[in-house]
Amino acid sequence: MTSCFTHISAKLLVISEEVDLNTKVETVLEDLELEIQDKQAQITVDQLPVIKGHKRQLQQLFQNILSNALKYSKQNTPSIIHINSSLIKGKDTSLHLSGDDVNRLYHLIEVKDNGIGFDQNESHRIFNVFTRLHGNAEFKGTGVGLSIARKVVENHHGYIWAQSEPGIGSTFKILLPADQ
Repeated sequence: MTSCFTHISAKLLVISEEVDLNTKVETVLEDLELEIQDKQAQITVDQLPVIKGHKRQLQQLFQNILSNALKYSKQNTPSIIHINSSLIKGKDTSLHLSGDDVNRLYHLIEVKDNGIGFDQNESHRIFNVFTRLHGNAEFKGTGVGLSIARKVVENHHGYIWAQSEPGIGSTFKILLPADQ
């Protein structure tokens, strides 16, 4: 029984198919329709790439990032969220990449919001499991959404980080290999 389970698990890890990120984001926006209406959100999505990956994981990535953008919005201010994508080399990011990643071609996907933001000094902590920068009385949640997002990006051999300023908003940057 154990060897059968190992074989199935290994097979699940290598399943990779073409995933249209436009379709994944569209599905997430449909799922978040009530929250979008409640926050009077204006969401714009530029053309996103088709990549090789795990479609359910990539949908979960966008679900968690967009849910956070809506959750951590300013009161009495319509949420404005913009998603865009560009093609860049690893060396052209603010990350300190090494080895082949420096010259590798990536899709840089940015999810920018006008929410409450956070202190940039906390940016390294937000992707840790159960880490919350705000109390449960202010914003409901478990503190696992961004850790799942990080794991999905890592599963796709990519990188994720955030830039933010309190009161101004946040930009989540997702770097996914273009050559897989």
